[in-house]
Amino acid sequence: MKREALMEHLKKINVSVVGTSEEFAPHYKGGIWVCMESGSMSNYRPGYENAIDDMLTKRGWLLENVDAGTAIIWPN
Repeated sequence: MKREALMEHLKKINVSVVGTSEEFAPHYKGGIWVCMESGSMSNYRPGYENAIDDMLTKRGWLLENVDAGTAIIWPN
């Protein structure tokens, strides 16, 4: 799934999409910047099975936490 399409899908399922990874850090190319402190991501727990990881994996993406409130979703 292309980045723009995934960003729209994430917004529909209440994931707080902040912007592209390049907007977060210019050297982060090709990802999606999301807020982990609001929307459906506020209950996300790394290392546990969850619907967000399953959905991303099926679409060829994965989530990487940057800090407690920030994650980048990368093409896999």
